[in-house]
Amino acid sequence: MKMFYLSKTKKSFSLIVLILTLFVLSFSVGCGKSYEENPKPSVGEKRVCSFSVSDINSTFPTDEIDLTVKYGINSAATVNCIAAFIVYDYDGGKPPMVLQKIENFANDDYSFTVTDGNYSYKQKTVLHLESGFFDKTEGEFSICLCLFSAEDALYENPLSGYRYNIKYRVAENKITFEIKNESVIRHY
Repeated sequence: MKMFYLSKTKKSFSLIVLILTLFVLSFSVGCGKSYEENPKPSVGEKRVCSFSVSDINSTFPTDEIDLTVKYGINSAATVNCIAAFIVYDYDGGKPPMVLQKIENFANDDYSFTVTDGNYSYKQKTVLHLESGFFDKTEGEFSICLCLFSAEDALYENPLSGYRYNIKYRVAENKITFEIKNESVIRHY
């Protein structure tokens, strides 16, 4: 009888260890990307992608949503990389949409500098957002500038980047935006 009790204890212990292992593994699976809520770099930290939206606090007609963006890409290891501005719907009802691709940026000066927390960019572009993307009276989305491997033709796995989480409101054929937060995207 005692032998049965010991094997039952061993089985229980093995089951607990198995459950704990599965629990730990389930948390480690999604650890490839980390999003930092405090995007300002420390003195020794180097970000690869950064951008700012100059006119985000403006009101736009819903049929002409053009955002002026200053941006930069800093990295010595961008030879086999591509970059893109991508918009993501928070509700998940729409697939990510590439707004603009940036190619051959290693051959041009796309760098940016940071002095006392102020960013200076050498590149500027206009991102056009389709009004069909904003099919509700209010919601949230994000705009990202991400660096991808050149083999990632679907722009699915960013190596690094920068993201703005934005809230929008539509009323009387006009749309307004409000930045909720910003974050650095890193893929370790």
